Amino acid sequence: MNTTMEFISTLAPIALELVGTLAVLLVTKIAIPWLKEQRIYSTIRRLTQAAEKLAETGAIEKVDKKAFVIEHLQKKGIQVTPEIEAMVEAAVKELDWMTQEIIGGILEDPENVGA
Repeated sequence: MNTTMEFISTLAPIALELVGTLAVLLVTKIAIPWLKEQRIYSTIRRLTQAAEKLAETGAIEKVDKKAFVIEHLQKKGIQVTPEIEAMVEAAVKELDWMTQEIIGGILEDPENVGA
């Protein structure tokens, strides 16, 4: 029984260190890149919305909306890769979808417009 306790007391710190190392590895390899991607996508969404609004008001041409987003991403130090361009396209589709949902809701129940 005594040797079992000695074995466990020797093994426990090693096991805890291994679990801690694995946790740090997971945070480094998964959580941090995911958070960075979420921050970048959030920035892309805001820039896409800004470009849409600027085009609506005539401050920029409609054909220049994507260029506006790309330019401002680069100014923020974000390298525009094919993955980033795909995120821009996804943000545009998301904005279009949200707009259609809002318009659809208004058309379905026009009495709730000012509610």
